[in-house]
Amino acid sequence: MNEIVKIVFEELASRGRQRGFLVMTEVQQELEEVGAPPESFDAVFLALREERIPIREDSLDSLAATNLSNDCLLYTSPSPRDAR
Repeated sequence: MNEIVKIVFEELASRGRQRGFLVMTEVQQELEEVGAPPESFDAVFLALREERIPIREDSLDSLAATNLSNDCLLYTSPSPRDAR
């Protein structure tokens, strides 16, 4: 793996650990965006597998879970500037 592919791998592995899985399309897109050679997909896939990060086939359920896991809920207490 070259340095750029290693960086993409680390980002994907971090996301996969946090979410509990990755989706096949996101792995491909991340590698394509940095212009990684086609054979790097196999290397990244195997490395993610060694890290025990599941890679799911693309499905509506997987994609919906991906979108939900990227949302951030923010709780803010009432501000003193809020009208009462």
